[in-house]
Amino acid sequence: MSVTKATAGALCLSSATLILSLYAIFSIYSDVQSIWSQLDQEMDQFKVTTDDLWTQMLGLGAATVSNRQRRQGKEQYGGYEAQGENYASAPSHNPSNAPGASYSAGTGGYSGGTGHAQNSYGKK
Repeated sequence: MSVTKATAGALCLSSATLILSLYAIFSIYSDVQSIWSQLDQEMDQFKVTTDDLWTQMLGLGAATVSNRQRRQGKEQYGGYEAQGENYASAPSHNPSNAPGASYSAGTGGYSGGTGHAQNSYGKK
């Protein structure tokens, strides 16, 4: 086999591979475009449907203040209001029984030790 024939064979094989690759790229691109087009059509149809439903709901009086019934209190709904005390000044990450560290709301930070070192070095 001569070098010329080997070169011609490699050239034909690479040309065929290139043509097949270009065809595959075109095929994938057209499939994606087709799916994109179908998705756009379905989204437009969904928008029309939801707009029609919203118009019908407004026609029935939805989203208007005149037909809204407000809650009257715990007698009607069984006591849904908040119960207990409000600890607004105490942070949720510092329980009151944490050893060593305490939170001072007036200074804006912690005062005292690290907590774990107090137990291992001695008691206060």
